[in-house]
Order: sequence, then structure tokens, then C-alpha cells
Amino acid sequence: MGLSLPSLRTELRTSLGVDDTDMPDASTSDKVGTDEFLNRSLWEVTEKFAFREKEVSTNFTITAALGPKYTLPGSFEALLDVAIQDPISETYHALTRMTKVVYDSLYSTDTTDTLKFTKPTSYVRDNDCIIFYPTPDASYNVKLRYLLTIADLSDSNTTLTIPQS
Repeated sequence: MGLSLPSLRTELRTSLGVDDTDMPDASTSDKVGTDEFLNRSLWEVTEKFAFREKEVSTNFTITAALGPKYTLPGSFEALLDVAIQDPISETYHALTRMTKVVYDSLYSTDTTDTLKFTKPTSYVRDNDCIIFYPTPDASYNVKLRYLLTIADLSDSNTTLTIPQS
């Protein structure tokens, strides 16, 4: 039997000898709900153990036409590394992370400056975006490796995915 939020709620209440009037699903001003207890346990387990399911990689293509700025995946804890594929050797090379201050001092909107348009060597995080520097002059494959945020249990996320070690 898989773990689901309704079955976990029932098992918790049964173990504690309470019903849903004593312990509702969601917390209220005067009662802590089952979901809060279950999520606290989930948070502690995911913090203590480095599950590989949290580590995700994705590939995408950057192009001259789209410019230097791209939106990152929606829910992640940390960006681990960024690599760009060499179009000739087809091997990936890690990009260097830079600060926004350094990027702003280097970036130019001058489209005649050919040094500002070539294969990117660096990147900067800007909120939910990644900005490549220099601006790509062609199409390049990029690989992002990041830590995914594991969603809390809730009425809209009722199935617990057990990470494998």
C-alpha cells in the first residue's frame, strides 16, 4: 500500500487515540492539524537525508535571438551548477557564476560590440531568472543541475513520494 495523505491522517489519529474533531486536517487557531505534524516529519527527514530525487538536471537551448535572460524552473532550493555544451566537441563545460554587480559593469546593449556576443562563459542569478554572459551569438545547449523543492503534503498534494537512497 502506498503512502497517501488520507491514510497518514487516519494512522496518526488512530495512534494518538483522537478523531478529526480533536485533530482536524488543517491547523486552526486553537488546534494543530494532522497536516502540520506530518509535514514537520517530512521536513525533518528530507533535511537529515540527502535524497537524490531532490537533485534534478534539465537541458535547454539558449539562442542569440532570445538574448541573455532565461526563466529558471519554478520550485527549487538551490542552483548547483550550469554547464554549456561546446558545439564542436559536444562536451559540457561549467560556467562561472558572477555577481549582478559584475554583470552590470560588463553588460552592454551595444549590438555592434562583437565581444559582447559570443559563447557564454559566465552566468548570474537574477530572482527567478538566469542571465548568461556574454550574450550568446548562436544556439547552445545548456545543462542546469539544481535541488528541487519537495512539495508539502496538502489537499492538493496527497501522495507522498518516498525518495530512494
